Amino acid sequence: MRNDRSFTASVYRQVLLEMFRRQQSLRFTYSIPPRVSLETALDLGRKFMEEKSGGDRALALAGALFDAIGIHFGLFHHVNRARINASDEAIEQAADLECVNAQGKIMLTVEVKDRTLTLADLEGTLRKSRQREIKDIFFAASGIRPEDRSELERRVARAFAAGQNLYLFDFFDLARSVLALGGEPIRTTFLHKIRRASRRMEHPTAAPSGLEKAPGRRVRFAETMRRRRHPGVRSAPGVIQGARSDAPSC
Repeated sequence: MRNDRSFTASVYRQVLLEMFRRQQSLRFTYSIPPRVSLETALDLGRKFMEEKSGGDRALALAGALFDAIGIHFGLFHHVNRARINASDEAIEQAADLECVNAQGKIMLTVEVKDRTLTLADLEGTLRKSRQREIKDIFFAASGIRPEDRSELERRVARAFAAGQNLYLFDFFDLARSVLALGGEPIRTTFLHKIRRASRRMEHPTAAPSGLEKAPGRRVRFAETMRRRRHPGVRSAPGVIQGARSDAPSC
């Protein structure tokens, strides 16, 4: 068996799979101090946004802020979040964030853009919100092009006349006011929510594809075929059966 290249390759892949499984189980704890200054909280939020994520971190940051608003100001009961790689319509959400009261009514929605806001962004969200009778819509964007500003402002005015309130703001401008008004308790909650969102991104538990909804199926199939080729080789306990579906198949 020592001179069998396929046997050696199978054992090597099994070792790599075990290393992958152990790596996925790692957890890091970052302690949050009991007191956090306003500038420190905002600086940590900016550092969280530095890593490119295709909009995922921007959504997580906005979700953390509005979660904290709901907890400390009692304006709504909970916040529904959309997946960043799924359209709002596909998952039947009015926007990236839905702030919902205890009776299930959407009090306000938030669209999060880690890019420049466009008129098309406003029109699409206005249409969805009008269909669901939502009056207050927030847009958190990284900026507005100077040549588009006047047109966006006119569109906001027309929406108000039609019964909808649009609020366009830079996220950190809003965060500064909210985190100052809520004091140290809301800043601590804000950072706790960011940490929780960071953990979810590092160790996602849900996946959209049908293959990943059946954990380990692909890996178990590969293991069955390997056993047929090498009856004397068995996996280490818990490696194959407990493997995540996104693990590299052997």
